[in-house]
Order: sequence, then C-alpha cells, then structure tokens
Amino acid sequence: LCVNEYEVGKAPVWETEVELSPDWVRAKAGWDISDDEMKTSLEGLELEVRANDSGLWRVVIPSHRGDLHRPIDLVEEVLRMYGTDQIPASSVVATAMARSDNPITVFNRRSSDYLVGQHFCEAVNYTLRSYDEQKNWSSSVSADALALKNPISEDQTQLRHSLIPGLLDALRTNQQRKTGATRFFEVGRTFQEIEGKVLELVSVGFAEASEGEVRSWKARTKDDYYAARKRIETIAGFAGIDLSRYPLKPVQVDTTAWQEEHSAVLDEPRAGVFARIGLMNLNRVKEMDVQGEVIAGMFSILPERLREQKRVKFKPFSLFPPSSKDLALVVNQRELASVVVSAVKKIATKAAKGFELEDVAVFDVYEGSGLQEGKKSIAVSMTFRSAERTLKDKEVNQAFEAIQKGIREKTDYEIRD
Repeated sequence: LCVNEYEVGKAPVWETEVELSPDWVRAKAGWDISDDEMKTSLEGLELEVRANDSGLWRVVIPSHRGDLHRPIDLVEEVLRMYGTDQIPASSVVATAMARSDNPITVFNRRSSDYLVGQHFCEAVNYTLRSYDEQKNWSSSVSADALALKNPISEDQTQLRHSLIPGLLDALRTNQQRKTGATRFFEVGRTFQEIEGKVLELVSVGFAEASEGEVRSWKARTKDDYYAARKRIETIAGFAGIDLSRYPLKPVQVDTTAWQEEHSAVLDEPRAGVFARIGLMNLNRVKEMDVQGEVIAGMFSILPERLREQKRVKFKPFSLFPPSSKDLALVVNQRELASVVVSAVKKIATKAAKGFELEDVAVFDVYEGSGLQEGKKSIAVSMTFRSAERTLKDKEVNQAFEAIQKGIREKTDYEIRD
C-alpha cells in the first residue's frame, strides 16, 4: 500500500510510505528470515521502519529512492542486502498448467513421423468422395449409408470409407508426371456404418506402387505383404493396440479392393479396431491408371479406443547363448499360422521354468503328399534363453517334453514326427 500525502498550497511531501508485512516477505522469499534481519537490511538503505500494533510495518521511502513504490520492491531490497549467497538450497517446485496433447494428435503425429522415416510422402485429400467410387470400392449399402443429404458437387457426395482411393490418385498423378515418388501415406478421418450408426474413425493409410522408381544400375528390393503388415502393427502400437490379440484373416473373396489370398483383413467392431493389408486388386488399380502392383495398408480405430502407448523400458540383454527346439504340427488347412504361434507361445511360456521363451517363429509350411486331405504342416522354432547362465540340455529337453504334452492335451494339433 503506497500512501502519498499532499496539502493544498504547500510543497508536496517527498517521503512515501509503503505498508509491509514481515510474514508476506518471508512467503515471497521462500524461506525463513527473521524480523531483525529484515529490518536491518531496510535500515541499511536509509529506510525508516515504523511498526504498528497490527504487526505491519510502514516503511518510509525517501525522495531519492523513486524506484521503490510497492511492497515487492522492498522484498527485492531485503534479499539484495541480506545476500543472495545466503539463500538456502532447496528443490524447485513449479505448478504447471499445461496439459498433455490430445490422444488423437499424439497418434497422428507418431504415425506421420514413423511413415516419413520409412520414406513415404504425406498426401492430403478431401474427406468427401464420389458415389461411384464408394460403391466400387466398398458396396452400394455403404455408399448409401455415407451419402450427404445436401452435397456441394457431384464428385463429393459421400463421406469417405477408406483412405486408399485418394492415395491411388496421388500415385497416378506422380506416375504421370514422372516425379519418381512411389510411396504415399495419409492421416485423416474415415467413416463407417456399424449396426445402423455412422461412426467416425481415426485412420492411417499408406500405398506403394512398384512402378515409377528412378532408373538405377541396381534394382531396389520391393516391399511385400509382410513389410506392410509390420508397418500396420507398428502404427497400431501407437494407438496402444497389440494387433497380435486380433488375428488377421486372409481375404477369401473380395473383387472390389484387395487381391484375394494376397491380403488380410481385421474387423473388430466391438473393440473399435479395423485394418486392411496387402496387395491391391490388380484390375481395380489398372482402372485407376496406376501402373504396377500396389501394396497398401490402412489402420482405423474409434477415437475413444485410443490408449496411451506404454513407455518402453530398457531390459538388459542376455550375454548367454540361446537354445532352440523345432516342432512340426499338423493342423487344418485353413488354420492361421498366427493362431498356431499364439497357442505354442502360451504353452511354451508356462513350460519354460527357470528361463525364458524368447521367440516362436514359423520356418516352414508344407502341404502335399504324406498328409491327409485338408491338412497342412506348420513348423515352428522355439528359442529359449537365460539372463543368468548357459542353459543345460537336460532342462531344455524337459521343457520341450512339457510343451509337446501341453499341445496334445490343450489343442487339436497333431505333432508330426
């Protein structure tokens, strides 16, 4: 509180009084400083300190200290005279108002950064597409469900069901202009009719054409279904989704968008997770004037299903050698290899006591003579390792016997000799 007194007809008083509370000074300083030390610091600057009955001080400011107007100015003077070197060390506590980014923003940013690192160029297309395209790439039912009541133009009448058609447009344009760009991705919203409701999905899609590469003396290795699947699994991880929990099913009959037996699909409406991976329908790609084969993928998720990705923690790797065992299983011809691997992992993890199951990988699939009709053989390699010691053959063999026993008892797979 500043008090300035003036009397009409006389020269103004050049002294100013500032009301100051010692407790308030201590609160601003952040540590305990006695009243005597505080008063000594102020009086050392030729400031008169007058105490009243309420415990407050009235500090008289002389005319030559025109820089002192507020109580906080006096706090600065106390600290300066007391000595900043005497301020006790303590941890800094700061209350921040900043919130974390929206999960959708985080997911889109991580997906974009990842695909740019995979040498993809980002494309941005309109959210509205034409009815004919929607019908050809999905179905007339989907096209009708996503139709606008009042479209602004004939080629923008439907909410888009997929990001892939727009990416194919980008591929076609760049092939025609010979830019050399053959990889494109897009992060955006798609829409899908589920149980009579039109839902908005957060989606990431990418497409890569085999034609249009810059001429070179050495041909580059082309990506395949497995490379596309790895990208989709990584993108799903950014959404906090472990895609291994939702087995992908091969496309059996799909003459609209994806090549039969060269692509996979995941539809989990209850979980709000959808995916498409693989080789695009060759006839459909040619109709859009895109040259060569196109490998593509798209992952979609309901916004409310997005979960924060678990922070990866470093786990020291073992310095001891691994031990492996191979196992061939006779299964139904339509049984997915991922399902077989998942079953073997579950059994082998429990059987490995005192050490860890590091990996289960398929290394051979056989169909033909020696097997019953409708059957196939899937051979897997199981890798075991200990972080503390070299494994003994005896304990690995015991675990292998327990795994075979578990497969016979808990699955309908037949162990092939």
